[in-house]
Amino acid sequence: MKIFAINTVLDKTNAPGRIMMSISDAAINRGDNVMFAFGRGDTIPNFDCYRIGSILDVYGHALMSRIDDSAGFHSTKATTKLIEKLEEFSPDIVHIHNLHGYYVNVVLLMEWLKKVKIPIVWTLHDCWPFTGHCARYIHNNCEQWKVGCPNCDYSFDYPISIVSHSARNYRIKMSAFLGHENLKLIAVSKWQQSQLAHSFLKGYETQVIHNGIDTTLFSPNNVENAQTVILGVASRWIDLKNLEFFTTLAKSHPHYKIIIAGETTLRQRLNSPSNMQFLGVVKYDSLPQLYNRSTIYINSSREETFGMTTIEAMSCGVPVIVNATTAMPEIVNRGGEVVDIDNIDAVSSAIEFVLKNKSQFSADARENVLNNFSEAKMAESYLSLYDQISR
Repeated sequence: MKIFAINTVLDKTNAPGRIMMSISDAAINRGDNVMFAFGRGDTIPNFDCYRIGSILDVYGHALMSRIDDSAGFHSTKATTKLIEKLEEFSPDIVHIHNLHGYYVNVVLLMEWLKKVKIPIVWTLHDCWPFTGHCARYIHNNCEQWKVGCPNCDYSFDYPISIVSHSARNYRIKMSAFLGHENLKLIAVSKWQQSQLAHSFLKGYETQVIHNGIDTTLFSPNNVENAQTVILGVASRWIDLKNLEFFTTLAKSHPHYKIIIAGETTLRQRLNSPSNMQFLGVVKYDSLPQLYNRSTIYINSSREETFGMTTIEAMSCGVPVIVNATTAMPEIVNRGGEVVDIDNIDAVSSAIEFVLKNKSQFSADARENVLNNFSEAKMAESYLSLYDQISR
């Protein structure tokens, strides 16, 4: 089988890129022929890779998008060449991951795929495909995506623009994304599937395949801490990741050590309590060691399509506490507690309960990931889907 996989990046430190590579590794190992197409970052040695456009194309696309709220509608020349590469490769399946990221013209690509009727698997890592602008909207309490995004007040959310043309973008996406005869949408959580049911994509068949991780890399090493260490991890601590929660927690519980990994601003770090430690960006391969040094992992985010850091922590046997919103409650099972993160008393009670029952929570967390969120289980589900739709 010939599979053509498309994503913004190939970088394994990026969750969609890592997921794409994990699925494709499994496909290659069983004898499939896989080509990767990407728009940004570096290629990977010993793999069949195609770079879509150049870094100048990306910068130009990003600039025009900021001026005219038109992310996904530029890179015409780069996309024309991508289509030529698709014609040359002649895939049995095209597997799409993220199309946003300023590297491809989604209209040109999707209209061509519609015409040639190649089976498509589209894994939705966020909600950008069915809104007029945003990749995430829950933290803004916005439901305009259900009715055409008529009056968007959030053009400064990613993908940033100085103006809003959300209603126009919604119509363009709807025209390009509808009408495909053999397109299967993959939601990475039941929560995301519930959102799709209210979107213009609701007519397509949708399947939930949870993301998976390398459970050998993320495994327990039983580090004992004399002090309670609470960990928070994000690639960038943007507003919806809710760093303010950890500041409040640190102030109300000075006997806890709070460790924050990920990119923060100077303003966020200023005046933080003395029991908060900011590590900055931590390399992906170093994350298991960091998880294992923590007592409890807390995901304070206002919105998660899935929650990769949560299952990484659980895979290391670290109990988790997550915010009771979006996809987070469905992945915890018995590996932790689900609370209203804005209720600091409820969070405090959850921490104390987890600490009293830590051994059981740790064992359940690890078992949960091994049974439900392993890389192998995820890849097996995708390969089975490939076989099904390529018949």
